Amino acid sequence: MRIVTKLSVIVFAVGLISVMIAGTGFCQERRSDGEIMGLMMATDRNEIAAAQQAQSKKISVDVEAYAKMIQSEHTADLNKYMDLAAKLNINVPGTTGTVSRAKGVKDRALLMTKNGTDYERGYLADMIKGHMETLDLIDQLSKDAQSPDLKAQLSSTKSSVQMHLDKARDLQTKL
Repeated sequence: MRIVTKLSVIVFAVGLISVMIAGTGFCQERRSDGEIMGLMMATDRNEIAAAQQAQSKKISVDVEAYAKMIQSEHTADLNKYMDLAAKLNINVPGTTGTVSRAKGVKDRALLMTKNGTDYERGYLADMIKGHMETLDLIDQLSKDAQSPDLKAQLSSTKSSVQMHLDKARDLQTKL
């Protein structure tokens, strides 16, 4: 009986260590360039949809200008990833970014019930959180990117995302 107990403890410990290592990303498979592009495209599409929603609400001139800038710049970024995929003849899996898209839909649905300053606060809070998450995502994806062109695009996107984050924070302090 003691051998079975010791073996159970060892198996449990090995399983626990495996879970801990997986949680750190050490076991994570490298993403393909197509998957990376798909994740970035999903992020751009979420930002575009959120900006369109914001513009449909009665919001201040400053927040509306921010939403227009977000829509314009994320549309341009989306087009760059689409063009890059075509140029490099990379297939972007249609299922890539499904979780991100679903989260965006949920976030927009929660915001849709708000109006005026309450909407603006929620929108800017989402923009800050989302752009911080995107910066982290870009750092992760940059490690996996194989194409020098994709690495350059990720770097360009990162600069824009940082600027969007800074502007959202600035607007938030003015509310």
